[in-house]
Amino acid sequence: IHALCLPISFSLPSAAFALFHGTSALVTKEKQVKVAFQSADKLQKLYGIAVEQLQPTNKSSIIGSSNSSQAPYFPCVALGASTSGWAFAVDVSQQSKEELEGKVEAHGKVAVGFEPVRALLAVLTQEDIAVAGLGASSLAWHRQHQYCGVCGSPMIAVEAGGRGACTSCRNRAYPRVDPVVIALVTDPARDMVLLGRQKVYRPGMFSCLAG
Repeated sequence: IHALCLPISFSLPSAAFALFHGTSALVTKEKQVKVAFQSADKLQKLYGIAVEQLQPTNKSSIIGSSNSSQAPYFPCVALGASTSGWAFAVDVSQQSKEELEGKVEAHGKVAVGFEPVRALLAVLTQEDIAVAGLGASSLAWHRQHQYCGVCGSPMIAVEAGGRGACTSCRNRAYPRVDPVVIALVTDPARDMVLLGRQKVYRPGMFSCLAG
């Protein structure tokens, strides 16, 4: 999305916003666990976040910063487009998890909560896993790269959050792409596999051995 078109895209009725608190995503806690997308209208009514507060991609606003005399900014990056419209990830880490969850439940009948994205891998659909993973990692990268590695000046998010740009020198920075390895240890003779789990996993969730 071009920088000039981003505010317009935020206001479209088809725009959908996924909320993230750190590396946790807001999901519904019903039989079908899924990312709890919010429309621009619900974003303002339930959370008090207007589209004007979503992080613009220009030099007047730095990721994670806000002026005490103005309404706070909320970093926002594009997740992609589908036939139904554009989806965005919004970083609400500066607010209380409990307060945000309570606002939704007070205005509706759907139980929601922030859950660590890693723990959601076994219960989300493939589409929601992609959304949650990209949203959490993109916002985390921008939080961790607020200053230029060359001259130390503030960085801004450009290209709808696809990269960072220095406000002083011409340095460009892109989110890391890390190669990873995961292995499935098998015992063909007994038709068995070796799996592991962490205490943060949901009940019944196991994983191959990674690292």
